[in-house]
Amino acid sequence: MSGQAGIVLRPQPRLDSKWSSIDIGRMFCRDGLSNLWNELVKDGELSAETNSGMLNSEGEIALKGDSGQYYCGRKVLSCECCDGICVPKIGCNCEPCQSLDHGSGTPVNDNNSSRAPTVVPSQAIIGSWTWGEQPNKEQLQECLDTIVKEQSVLVAGAAGTTLSSMRLRQRLTITQRYLTALGRTATQSHETATKKHLQVANKRRPDNNP
Repeated sequence: MSGQAGIVLRPQPRLDSKWSSIDIGRMFCRDGLSNLWNELVKDGELSAETNSGMLNSEGEIALKGDSGQYYCGRKVLSCECCDGICVPKIGCNCEPCQSLDHGSGTPVNDNNSSRAPTVVPSQAIIGSWTWGEQPNKEQLQECLDTIVKEQSVLVAGAAGTTLSSMRLRQRLTITQRYLTALGRTATQSHETATKKHLQVANKRRPDNNP
């Protein structure tokens, strides 16, 4: 899952048919890129990194909507009040997601790496030397390393907010969504063709019963 800084892509299988048939070349023009990105936002396939998902009893990742309820995005409902899709605004939530509303479920961490330990800022380190003991060589080196890391984070943040970088990440996210849809659609088509082939073979098989 990838996307803009702080944004996670969560492809929903029910939308694969739409994304597998789009003109991917549209993302290389400004209006086309904006429209495709807005489609991801409108369909709820982009979520904030802080909105950690929960695994429901069916093993599906569910996200919390603005109403505080969880939704997995599957078309599994049979009620008449919505279109049968477990999504916010246009649908109800399914029973496995309803159980998450009551606190049962397994959190999903989008960031596989453990959080970095708290680092003391370089200004605080230097300030502690004003009225304290003068630093030794090792402490000066540690402070210098901290300053270098702080500058690296600052430069990376500035570079990541340029228009070209943001558009590049948008294109990569859209490409990932497109390829995900193609992969799932091809797998489903192969499974369907295999089932049809087996059905035809069974019909052509001679009846051995007397």
